[in-house]
Amino acid sequence: MQSVLHISYDLSPSEVTHDNSTNLKYRTTPFAISEIYQVPIYNYEILTNEESRKVYQLKFSLAEIPFNYSPGSTVGILPSNDESLVEKLLKRLGIEIYCNKTYNLSISSDTTKKNACIPKHIPQSSTLRSVFLYHVDIKSAPKKVFLKRLLPFVSNKEEYEELEFLCSPKGSEKYNKLISSYQNRSLLPLLNQFPSCMPPVEILLEHLPPLFPRLYSIASSPLNDNTLSITFNVDTFGSNEKGVCAAWLEQSINKFEKSKHSLVPLYFRVQSDFKLPENNFIPIILVATGTGIAPFRGFLEHRHLKISLMKESFSEAWLFYGCRDSKENYLYKADLQTYLNSGALTKLIESFSRETTNKSYVQQNIEIYGEELSFLILEKSAVIYVCGDFVKVLPEVKNSFINILIKFKNFTKENAELYLQDLEKTGRYILDKWQ
Repeated sequence: MQSVLHISYDLSPSEVTHDNSTNLKYRTTPFAISEIYQVPIYNYEILTNEESRKVYQLKFSLAEIPFNYSPGSTVGILPSNDESLVEKLLKRLGIEIYCNKTYNLSISSDTTKKNACIPKHIPQSSTLRSVFLYHVDIKSAPKKVFLKRLLPFVSNKEEYEELEFLCSPKGSEKYNKLISSYQNRSLLPLLNQFPSCMPPVEILLEHLPPLFPRLYSIASSPLNDNTLSITFNVDTFGSNEKGVCAAWLEQSINKFEKSKHSLVPLYFRVQSDFKLPENNFIPIILVATGTGIAPFRGFLEHRHLKISLMKESFSEAWLFYGCRDSKENYLYKADLQTYLNSGALTKLIESFSRETTNKSYVQQNIEIYGEELSFLILEKSAVIYVCGDFVKVLPEVKNSFINILIKFKNFTKENAELYLQDLEKTGRYILDKWQ
């Protein structure tokens, strides 16, 4: 089947440098309320003592950025694909001799597809190296429709039959196993699994999804000296594989270490309901695990600076924070003590799941302090914020709040569930979740 796209190259001796800044207008930026800014790294800190899993606080300078954010806002960071991986992919596709030449992309004259168009995330004129570095996602799991489009370009009979089976309903189990493997599911390992598959680059440009931004809660206050902080962790999968953005941010930090200058493209997103109450005297109850503390660090720093700089007063702020070990991966411990001292934080309840044989979790501590919490919720209209894993943490935390309403306020289970649903609808039970 013919691709809907046609590519031609400027074969003159001159070559184009692949510069991310020249193609930012093609980057996908869902829910943007700002342009994309090239923001310089100001400094960074490693927050954990673990060798296997690093968590960074990364601080950017906003001195030249004409945008004011609010505590609880999020930014989208626009990473690049790993350069060494891109080089291997260009070589595997046999297009390395063209990768620095200017191409021109158009709709194929013999396409039969209705309303055919160039994907919005692909520049009409650029270089292939630039496209594979900045515009297409080469690490995500391939969809079956893409695998089917590869079939005409597989010359080996056994490989063809294997790929055809993978695309079929009978091959669903094998397909699901393939895409569940972080190490083997992406584009290059897939092509290497079928050596005779040599698709034209137009097929890839037609079907590869955009390289989406990665979203991070802002972990700082806008009152903090024209800076913005995020918190991110670097997990390792399979054979030393890392997430696209985490690995790229680490490389940006390494560049900053060497040259003291490293730019990160980001934009500001539409703010959700995850924001501080406008009334300082409404109590807040914060529940976080791991890096879920990031937006709450922004909340508490903002209250702390308002107390110290503007002499404002606030109602209670409770924080239930859970991590594995107090010595290895307790994030922002010194900062939380500062906020306790200033009154920005009034109660800190810690949970450590792997420090001793007596494991402690945030949901257990919510029930231990259930009487005080239920009073804050019902009598003082407290706002509850929960930031954590969608599958594990959030359902158990919600169940704990239901239990304390039953135990201390004589709710039935049905009424407690309905009450929490009403709190969600009215912006008093607010979730920041991930999977």
